[in-house]
Amino acid sequence: MTFLEVMMTTKTVLCGGTLVAEKWVITVAHCFSSTTQPSDVTVYVNLPFNVNNRDTDSEVMKLSVTSILQHPSFDRATFNNDIALLELAADVQLGAASPRLGCLPEGELVGEDVICVTTGWGTTSFGGPSSDNLREVQVRTLPWELCDADNPSWTDNHICAGKVAGVVDSCQGDSGGPLMCQRCDSCAWQLAGIVSSGVGCGSPNSPGLYTRVSYFEGWIYYNTDLTAPETSFPTCT
Repeated sequence: MTFLEVMMTTKTVLCGGTLVAEKWVITVAHCFSSTTQPSDVTVYVNLPFNVNNRDTDSEVMKLSVTSILQHPSFDRATFNNDIALLELAADVQLGAASPRLGCLPEGELVGEDVICVTTGWGTTSFGGPSSDNLREVQVRTLPWELCDADNPSWTDNHICAGKVAGVVDSCQGDSGGPLMCQRCDSCAWQLAGIVSSGVGCGSPNSPGLYTRVSYFEGWIYYNTDLTAPETSFPTCT
């Protein structure tokens, strides 16, 4: 199971994102400064095993961006409402062997103690080099208090996930990438969260912070050409 994660670069930042429609990418707002322009952003799709070859590999799609839409209530100091939409200049043409588009939660709320998967090209240790290939790690959704202890200003529009003992975590450069969780009542997967923030990488008692996508679905549907579902999935308990 892998959603179609993209690599997104500016002159100074490496981030991830998830393709949720042929021309729409969901990522986090903190990947962009107040002066970032769409022309500053490059999105790479179908990256090879070694991403250092991304500008020469013929299979890689290198796409420009026509608009960056950060959530209007994004707070850079607290990472509240840390979500953004990128509109691509051209539709991504997907092949039969391509990973599938990210599925929105459609109202489903992921509860605690759920095993999820996050992926990215970020560093494998705090302050270390970025990975040459896409890495995947399992994390568990945890009681909110474990993240709230790190920053009491964080809110319920986030998901707290990782391991109490640390070791596995998302890290620098993974921001904007997906947190994929299985639905309560089926084998299907949803884009439950987006890598947002945290304290260190894999530190004990400091799980990762993920933007909760279901909280922002109304905003996503309003600002894209995606169609809102007629019914919602149940809350996981």
